[in-house]
Amino acid sequence: MSQRERDRLEVMARVVTGQATHAGAVRLLRWSSRQIREIQRRIEAEGDHGLIHSLRGCPSNNRKDRNLRQRIIETYGRDQAGLGP
Repeated sequence: MSQRERDRLEVMARVVTGQATHAGAVRLLRWSSRQIREIQRRIEAEGDHGLIHSLRGCPSNNRKDRNLRQRIIETYGRDQAGLGP
């Protein structure tokens, strides 16, 4: 978890325990009230990991096929010898 996420977690922990208000969290985090509510629900259900985006560590849906990437690099190496990717 990054320092930025730890800071967010600290603010959200105060909201979950009732020590801070949603409005205060909106001001501090610069998120919408809806985002604060959603993150609060996720933290209550999943714990601290609810703050972290659920797709972290997953490969992108827009990634290119590994074989295609290799073919492109080989083509550059052969046809554009001095330029390189």
